[in-house]
Amino acid sequence: MRAALDVAHEKGLIHRDVKPSNVILTPEDHVYLTDFGLAKRAGTAPGLTAADRMLGTVDYVSPEQIEGSEPDAPADIYALGCVLFEMLTGQPPFAGQQGGMAKMWAHVNAEPPSVRQTRGDVSPELEDVIRSAIAKAPHERPTAAGFRRSVLAAAGERP
Repeated sequence: MRAALDVAHEKGLIHRDVKPSNVILTPEDHVYLTDFGLAKRAGTAPGLTAADRMLGTVDYVSPEQIEGSEPDAPADIYALGCVLFEMLTGQPPFAGQQGGMAKMWAHVNAEPPSVRQTRGDVSPELEDVIRSAIAKAPHERPTAAGFRRSVLAAAGERP
């Protein structure tokens, strides 16, 4: 089964605001990504608004967006990796940084903390999947489909 982000990226659409409040988990364990209100076609969506304001939420925004690059599919994967990190640890990767500027600096420059440091029961494989999703370089991140398959495999599920 393909996920919404797989389909969106295949069609050249970038969500640009993946965050926990835009993810719905049903009692049947279905996950839905909602609020495509900021979505744009890849190649047409500058990272900043006309007033030089960044789109997205600072806890989940990719390094390349912070640096002013045009967001594309890897930016959504970075945000999704941050969401999964928060689902497992109770806080986003750089929550310890005080203030928006410090968080943005950390997204661009700092190594993310270890998921396993907070949650020792998380498998090394799942931590590796999260680390690949929140890699600083966009080309090092998996596709949406690859991320979904890797998460399922690391959790012992059949992709």
